[in-house]
Amino acid sequence: MLAMRPDGLLIDSPPLTDRVLSEGPAYVVVAGAVVASSRVLATRRSYPAWAAGRWEFPGGKVDAGESPEEALRRELCEELSCSVRVIGWFPELARLPRGGVLLLAAVEVGEGEPTVSLGVHDQLRWAAADQLEDLDWLEPDLIFLPRLRMLLGEEPGDCVGGPP
Repeated sequence: MLAMRPDGLLIDSPPLTDRVLSEGPAYVVVAGAVVASSRVLATRRSYPAWAAGRWEFPGGKVDAGESPEEALRRELCEELSCSVRVIGWFPELARLPRGGVLLLAAVEVGEGEPTVSLGVHDQLRWAAADQLEDLDWLEPDLIFLPRLRMLLGEEPGDCVGGPP
């Protein structure tokens, strides 16, 4: 059983329940919803062709011997050139092709400013809750958007402008 935090939005650890683990996911991908000033950072893919131009939360595969949190910190450092601190994990998980699962954590920037690096993404965008539908998200990320809107706590029209 996953323990929800008092706010009812996030959990303290990744949602890798016994049931999920018994299904033996072929691989685990972690991603970070970088939040600041009631906004989230979205990244636009530059490749492969089927994903190019679409938006996602940055992250990548968990390597053997690595915890999801370690993998998340490593991946976001590589992709965004900044350090992050995990605030909490979304209780949902997304099923990926070939038997994988995607886990999402809410994170905040530690050191550095997020920038495009590695060539995986070609654009970053800070989006408020009422701007999430303006982005063409990759399908696995869609499951997280309703909870993300609640986490951002925004009413439509509350936040306009550039990055935090």
